[in-house]
Amino acid sequence: MLLLRKFLFASSIAVLSAAASAQIVSTGPFTGQHSDGFETQTAGIFSTCIQGRLFQNTADLCDPSGNAAHITGGWGFMCSIGPHGGTRLFGSAGGVAEYQFDSPASKFGGFFGTNSGSPDATIEFFDVANNLITTATATIPANCSWNWNGWQVVGGPAIKRIRVIGLNPFGGGFVDMDDMEVDYGPSCPLAVTYCTAKVNSLGCTPVISSAGTPSATAGSGFVISGAQVRNVKPGLLLYTNAGRATTPFQGGLLCVAGPIRRSSALNSGGTPLPASDCTGVYTIDMNSFAVGALGGIPAAYLTVVGTVVDTQFWGRDPGFPAPNNSTLSDGLEYTVCP
Repeated sequence: MLLLRKFLFASSIAVLSAAASAQIVSTGPFTGQHSDGFETQTAGIFSTCIQGRLFQNTADLCDPSGNAAHITGGWGFMCSIGPHGGTRLFGSAGGVAEYQFDSPASKFGGFFGTNSGSPDATIEFFDVANNLITTATATIPANCSWNWNGWQVVGGPAIKRIRVIGLNPFGGGFVDMDDMEVDYGPSCPLAVTYCTAKVNSLGCTPVISSAGTPSATAGSGFVISGAQVRNVKPGLLLYTNAGRATTPFQGGLLCVAGPIRRSSALNSGGTPLPASDCTGVYTIDMNSFAVGALGGIPAAYLTVVGTVVDTQFWGRDPGFPAPNNSTLSDGLEYTVCP
């Protein structure tokens, strides 16, 4: 009985840790509500906090351990690093770097480098009550080059404070940053899959997925893909704001409720004909489609923040007799974010 209790306790801790980690996930490069390349802050001095606030006077950046935070046009130590963009970068010679936001942030990122000779950094995220939400690792090459790292809140509390701790023997400092981005306000939930795909005539099951963040304003950066479909076949993405469905359709299931809209025409690509296999992949950047950059007639709701959109790939499958000669992926649901 004691062993069972220990097992259940350990399992509970593991589940809670996984849930906490899932609240903040990595995200690719984005343009935030506020950007900062350290071009307007005071350069050339070491201080506890850099002189001049960040992100249009909405945040501070400090080295709480001492007067070691500074803005510079270049910094040599184990190697020499220059700005990622513009003429300046941020670094801390004494210890960790700490961001404090006036309003909780839902998304944060930028370009990170190090001149310490040791790669990577630990990132700690805190909520408004100063509770640690979770930690993450920033990937930073140890060669004075720049690498993007970004995170977004997908559930739970927003971010009030961030600590950047270099993984080096010099007190956690020497993590350099430039061209930083932040979003305040509601978090953007992760896209989720649902429904059941139709097994195609070659025995493959199509799989829908997404990468990036759906945005009403970005104009690019949210790619929906449908893999394991037949090669070199026409197709398109079905979408709706009317919710999910599981309606029998062309030998499979229609996963989107009517009224249904269609993307511009797609082609699965993959192995050139006359080969016949499942190397095809349908892809479409829905942020680009939403603003009219890919042709077609996108629905206006694709650029309305808060809209829940359900999608499914449809394509040709000549291995089935008509009217069932089609490919149908599973469904993907996402929310349009700012």
